[in-house]
Amino acid sequence: MSAKRSQSVKDRLKAAKLPERSLQVCLRGDLQAEFDDLERQLREAREAPAATGKRIGSKPDALAIVEQQAALREQMADEMLDLRIRALPRSEWVALVRGNPPRQGNEGDEAMGVNLEGLMPAAIPRCVVEPELDDEDWQNLNDHLSSGDYDRLMTTVWDVNRSGVDVPKSRLASLVMAENAADSR
Repeated sequence: MSAKRSQSVKDRLKAAKLPERSLQVCLRGDLQAEFDDLERQLREAREAPAATGKRIGSKPDALAIVEQQAALREQMADEMLDLRIRALPRSEWVALVRGNPPRQGNEGDEAMGVNLEGLMPAAIPRCVVEPELDDEDWQNLNDHLSSGDYDRLMTTVWDVNRSGVDVPKSRLASLVMAENAADSR
């Protein structure tokens, strides 16, 4: 039996924490267009040698573009905002849900059992615990999130409050272990 299992329930409950998730959003979505342009240029640079019979990638332009892409990926990574999202205590979540009943005739609300357009603006700021954002920061963030990024944020807030927690499994870790075992043979 593990040391944790030998602790009293009271001690384990004192150490209990609400579920948390993390989410990254890029604050410089404009850089995606630059990357797309470089990707197009790289495709063109790769196709040009094929027409002349030269090896793919031997053209200096292609290598320069790859280096530009690497620098741009690094810049985009630096522009990611890491959000730590924590579930609300169940009573607080339930109160928010009850305070936002489904709108009559709204199929989406009726399917979810809640008015998400009312729930999420109240829940999201309460659930995002890092970084600390004031009202001005929230407004600024809202103004710079695409609908897709806002949907990912809503989904993460919903999931962290509506899902249970179990010992996680990682397909990627399993793949690495399998590759390592194959390499050591």
